[in-house]
Amino acid sequence: MTGAEYISDLGDLSNKYFNQFNIGGAYRLENLILGSDAQIDGKPYKNEVLKNILLATSKNDLHPKTLLKRINLNGLTNFNSFLDITGCEKLEEFRALRTALPQVAFADGVQIRMLHLPNSINTLTLKKANKLTKVISSALNENNEP
Repeated sequence: MTGAEYISDLGDLSNKYFNQFNIGGAYRLENLILGSDAQIDGKPYKNEVLKNILLATSKNDLHPKTLLKRINLNGLTNFNSFLDITGCEKLEEFRALRTALPQVAFADGVQIRMLHLPNSINTLTLKKANKLTKVISSALNENNEP
């Protein structure tokens, strides 16, 4: 994709029902909103179509997304791949409720403040997350109450 390296924000893509998403070259990306916290007809947002997400966010990638601050994958019910976001040191918010995400690895010393994880998580790599103040799991109901 020519010019992808200049993209900092794609906007809210939750109303687009891709079956795969690949954004390898946009290393200046700050926000990635593929999911949603919204209620539709009284039910939580759900996208059963998007399964494959290729982000190039590992610290081992040629151009990791070091400026990425926000990722929202909420409601991507069939997303069930390991997510390596070790290259995203400035990440402040990560949302993946109502996904089948089994594993996620964050950068050491990540700036994360808010972390929303599904019950499907069986491996979490999170070291020196000194700014983390809020963790929510899908064990909570829609009002974020136990």
